[in-house]
Amino acid sequence: MRGACEQTFCVAESRTLREGLELRPPHLEGYFFVASEVASDSGEDDRLSRELDSECHRHGIILWRSLVASVLLLGLAGLIFIRPSLPKFRGEASKLWAPAGWHKDPQGNDVKDTWDHFQMPDCDSGPAKGAKKQVPWDWHAKDNVLHPKRKLAELRGIGRAKKMTWVHVGRTKAQKECALHKRIAANIHTAMVNNHSAFVRRKGDFEAVHQWQGMHRCSQLIVNHDLASNFSWWDPAGTASAAHCQRACTWNPRCQGFSWNQTACLLKTFEKNFSTSWRFKDGVYSGQPCEWEERPYPWTRDPLQMYTLPAPKALQPAPNASMFCTMLVQPFSYEVNLAIMQYQGKYSIFACDNWAVYSSQRLRLAKGLATRLINSSQVCEDAGQFGTALNTEVFLAFWRAILLDGDYLKANWLVKADPDTVWFPKRLVPVLWLQEDRGLLKEGVYLNNCPKGLRGPLEVLSQKAFSTLATLSTVCYWGMKNWGDSQWGEDMWLDQCLMNNGHLHRVFVVNLLVDAACTKYPGWESCPSDFIGYHPFKQDEKYEACAATGQTTSTTATSTRTATRTHTATTRTTTSTTQTFGKNPFVQMEHALGGIFHR
Repeated sequence: MRGACEQTFCVAESRTLREGLELRPPHLEGYFFVASEVASDSGEDDRLSRELDSECHRHGIILWRSLVASVLLLGLAGLIFIRPSLPKFRGEASKLWAPAGWHKDPQGNDVKDTWDHFQMPDCDSGPAKGAKKQVPWDWHAKDNVLHPKRKLAELRGIGRAKKMTWVHVGRTKAQKECALHKRIAANIHTAMVNNHSAFVRRKGDFEAVHQWQGMHRCSQLIVNHDLASNFSWWDPAGTASAAHCQRACTWNPRCQGFSWNQTACLLKTFEKNFSTSWRFKDGVYSGQPCEWEERPYPWTRDPLQMYTLPAPKALQPAPNASMFCTMLVQPFSYEVNLAIMQYQGKYSIFACDNWAVYSSQRLRLAKGLATRLINSSQVCEDAGQFGTALNTEVFLAFWRAILLDGDYLKANWLVKADPDTVWFPKRLVPVLWLQEDRGLLKEGVYLNNCPKGLRGPLEVLSQKAFSTLATLSTVCYWGMKNWGDSQWGEDMWLDQCLMNNGHLHRVFVVNLLVDAACTKYPGWESCPSDFIGYHPFKQDEKYEACAATGQTTSTTATSTRTATRTHTATTRTTTSTTQTFGKNPFVQMEHALGGIFHR
């Protein structure tokens, strides 16, 4: 953009020169020419005109830049001198309130802030926005005080104000801050409630699909394999999971097979004389449609029925320190590949003599490895008192399946390990021998793995203890109905049930488990030989590295029962402490604190 001089002075200058007139402005002293000389040479006229245009353009740019610099200086001055007078709480609002994460309930329990119990900021937010109040007409609305003359008349009891008017009620600075923080907290809580509503819809959807699969006797899902076909097409109705894809295939008369991954469901058909083939493809689940005929399938919805486990069978003798090892695998998750890797490497439960893998889906994980079915969708949310997975109902279905199968009666001990837990059955054997030598099997015993209470990654129960759980499940349900049933995960529910209702022996084994949510020691991720289990390892590479290190550094060859050292005696309904595999300063500290936490 050129300056204003170009439209006035420069145009006039060029025209004057062309007419033979002399013009000598003060700032163009060097460009004085005689009119006759200009008129005599037209080429000189053009050159001089261009020089004049350039000079005026330069002055226009200078003027424009001066204007921009002035505006910037004024803005900078405003920031320096005006900003300190702005309300400070606007810039400091995020520092004044943030979710604390925990609060005390009316009974004094520590409770996690979740959708069903959330602690709002405890402060005075003042009147609602836009609120009004009625005051005498001569009140000063800003300061909420009477005019001095009217106040004096009021005190003398004469000339009382009868005319009233409405004025807006303002908030103090502290009340404005409080209102802002309550608005932030309300938004956070609303997001939690919306997430819970989405979870309820998702859970209902997966439960409906699981029930439908049971009614139609669906076949196994082949894990990490793609089904080759002549023709395939995408069906959006089966995108949610491989179970949804299997149902979509059954509903489509043309479908003869399907393949599913996290992004799409492909229904497939085959031409005549086409032999089906399965190709390895990581992350793909494939299968065939279910039966058309619908059959009755039991599905438990009543909470009391869910918490009522089948009557246990009679106890059976088993070899000393024998274990029935099991795990529950979440379908369509990272746990599937972890279980396959453990099976191929003989890690975790697959190092036991007897083992079984359960899931809410019939999965063919590998050759010789298939899951047993539980009657649950395995869908749960993080909530409750501690903000952990509320999976008690899922594990009740898991325990129900174990009781009905009855394989736990072949061993003295039932061991449940999470798929992301690295543990070594051989290291556990001396601990089990010790409990058997103390004669605890007849009365029932289970091992505690954390000073704060039992943790789910590695649970060890005697045959008698597991049978007691089945017998007392309904009693425990009624005993924890008003709180624990809906607020605790399965590990805490199991711990409280066996300790408070079953009155079983609860033995605290210091080196049973290193858990990131309970106890972490320096270097625990390298899996030293001082501990039996380590949690969590959710990646195949890290899990395998830990398991391989543990196997090479293990000092617990099941040689003699003297490999264990007893630190405290076991008494009924109290906690005892057991340590194995030598001394460790952190383990000794844990032992010293263990009894305090459990009394």
